[in-house]
Amino acid sequence: MYERGLAAEPSRWDITLEQVAQIVIGDNFLARGADGEILAAPDLARQMEDVWSLVDVECAVCATISRWSASWSLSNPEAAGRSRCMYCHSRPMGPWQNDFFRQHGLVREHDGYARLGQRVAAHCEVCGYKRSISISELKSGVAPCLNCAEAADPDAMHIVYLMHFPAFRAYKVGFTSTEVRHDRIASHTAHGGMLIEQHKVPNMEAARTVENVVLRAVQDFPSGCTERDFPQGGYTETWSDDAPAIDLGDVVSQLARGEAPGFDRLGKFRAYFEDEPPTIEELLPFRRIETEEVNGATFHHVGFSEPLEQVYRKIQARREALPADHGELA
Repeated sequence: MYERGLAAEPSRWDITLEQVAQIVIGDNFLARGADGEILAAPDLARQMEDVWSLVDVECAVCATISRWSASWSLSNPEAAGRSRCMYCHSRPMGPWQNDFFRQHGLVREHDGYARLGQRVAAHCEVCGYKRSISISELKSGVAPCLNCAEAADPDAMHIVYLMHFPAFRAYKVGFTSTEVRHDRIASHTAHGGMLIEQHKVPNMEAARTVENVVLRAVQDFPSGCTERDFPQGGYTETWSDDAPAIDLGDVVSQLARGEAPGFDRLGKFRAYFEDEPPTIEELLPFRRIETEEVNGATFHHVGFSEPLEQVYRKIQARREALPADHGELA
């Protein structure tokens, strides 16, 4: 670049160090000394050796500190006179980023533009929970608010998962809501986790039961992970990958067969409906009909749109929400 520039315009590149310093300062930057005083070009020149020397300069508009060299200005003369401060240049992107955060239920607390991968302060519009998160993480599906994620419906279906973090030589067990906005798996994947297994369980209590059983089985193999290693949360549910292998699906199956806490609710619901079974009208909203063509014949498979436990739970909740004298009025 220097040789081509020197051959094309010798006078532009064959300059003194004082001229180099003046090009760096230009109309947009200030140079300051150790005590904060503004430096003139001759003083700044003493910190430089050639046109490539990088020096700290301060934007005259917003006071942002940047590293700059004369070679950058000389190689792009068309930009002369324009703002060279990246913050000022990118300031119009700030409102767009604010809107992007609002679309995810967050209020951005960062002034102006931030790089896509830069974590900035924000808080949840719903619960006020504060966190630091980047646009790249939100785009990858990371849960916007960890507090709201934990506040998911405890009686709805949950997912238990097993992940491996190669960088920390650690495994992690955890659970998450089935709602996309609460996807903890995406949060961990964005921070280097690799999904090994995931299984649906009937509710949060069942998910916590699975997690506790796994953690008890590996308690003698600590991972050494810290909160700093897991800015997305969850480091306390990790263990060393030197531990014996965990078959998460087998753990879930055994707990379900043994009707462990959380897995025992279906039996309780059946006892509840033993004297007054669900009516056709109550079951109708949960019907699912799938059509299949086999050798020219059409078959209709009728079933439930949700697991039976969820069907029973919602019917019971609707019954209990009715007025006490509903039966007499009917």
